[in-house]
Amino acid sequence: MNILLISTEVAPYFKTGGVADVVSGLAKELNTQLHDARIVVPYYRNLLTQPVTLEDVVSELEVPLGIDSGDSKQPGAYSRYTSIGRTLDTPITYFVGQEFYFGRDNLYGYPDDYERFIFFCQATLRMLMSPAFRERENNWFPEIIQGYDWATGLMPGWIREFSRTDERFLGTRFV
Repeated sequence: MNILLISTEVAPYFKTGGVADVVSGLAKELNTQLHDARIVVPYYRNLLTQPVTLEDVVSELEVPLGIDSGDSKQPGAYSRYTSIGRTLDTPITYFVGQEFYFGRDNLYGYPDDYERFIFFCQATLRMLMSPAFRERENNWFPEIIQGYDWATGLMPGWIREFSRTDERFLGTRFV
């Protein structure tokens, strides 16, 4: 089963509490059980302290902050990390980059946190729909998207909305 875990933090890259450990540990366990569990998180400035090599998956994508394509748009980019000689202990992790929203000193605590994570959720769904992502990831698509904390709370409604444009979302469930 293909599973995408979407979180605002994940160990070992950055964490403020236990959620980061849960996301990382669950992805590893699901992969051990022969599922294809992957993670998507924002690309925060302080990620650079970790020794990873990122590959471009989608180098440019415009992301509206609402469902309507006429909504204000922000540019976003996606990178993928997987270690050379990938093992079950190193799940594929996608990083959503956007300097204005995530190039800050802290993970949380800004007056526009709601907007930052609306962008993050929209960007994740649009990444999955992107032709560049489809090609790069060999048509990988999640059957389950598991969200963590308040920042992913809009995802269930958006999955339903996005299924009107991309029928693959009809088979996707949100936990």
